[in-house]
Amino acid sequence: MGVTGLASFANDMPMQTPQNVVNMGWAKTGKGSYTTEETLRNFPAKDDFIKEESKYVGFWKNWWATNQATLTQ
Repeated sequence: MGVTGLASFANDMPMQTPQNVVNMGWAKTGKGSYTTEETLRNFPAKDDFIKEESKYVGFWKNWWATNQATLTQ
């Protein structure tokens, strides 16, 4: 859940609501100020996350360490 939360934020995805869950509108990424090719590439599907959990957790831990100061101002 933590990886999904960080990835959703970084990739400027909207909050999930009952309406956009039905039409998958929550899954549309934007181009926010934190969105990069790397953040898009490291937003795993559930099966990918299960296969390579440490890869994705490591990426997002590093992302947080790099960006947290700009998020807590």
